[in-house]
Amino acid sequence: MAANELKKLNRRELLELLIGEMRENDRREAEIARLNGKIEELKAELENVHINIENSGSLAEASLKLDGVFTAADEAVKRYTAEIKNRYVEAMVRLSRDYISLLNDKTACSFTRLTEKLKSGVPLSQDEFERLVLMPLRQEYKNGCSALAEEAKELLNMPGEKTE
Repeated sequence: MAANELKKLNRRELLELLIGEMRENDRREAEIARLNGKIEELKAELENVHINIENSGSLAEASLKLDGVFTAADEAVKRYTAEIKNRYVEAMVRLSRDYISLLNDKTACSFTRLTEKLKSGVPLSQDEFERLVLMPLRQEYKNGCSALAEEAKELLNMPGEKTE
C-alpha cells in the first residue's frame, strides 16, 4: 500500500492490517524453520554419503576378513562331517561283526542239535532237517537283518545327515 492510502485508514483498519501482516510474517517464519530443518536433514544425509565413501575401503577389508571367517567355518563343518561319517562306518563295522558272531553262535547251536539228533541214531527226514536247522537259521537271519537295519537307521539319523 502506498503511504497516502495508509494515512486515510483509521486505527482499527491499521490494527487489522498490522495483525494480518504479523500472521503472514509468522507463517513465513514457520516455513523458513521447516526449510531450515530440511536443509539440516540433507546436510546429515550428505555427511553419511561422505562417510560411506570414505569407509568403502575399510568395508572391503572387513568383507575379506569375514570371508576368512566363513572359510574357517566351512572347514570346521567339513571336518565335523568327516568325523561323523568315520564314526558311522566304525559303528556299522562293529554292528556287522556282532551280527556275524551272533549268527555263527546260532548256527553252531543248530548244528549241535542236529548232531545230537544224528548221534541218537534216528534218521532225519528232509522235513525234520528243514524244521530243526534251516527254519531257525532263516528266522534268526531275518531277525538279525531287521535289527541290523534298525540300528543302521538310527545311525543314519545323525545331525546334519539325511536318511532316504
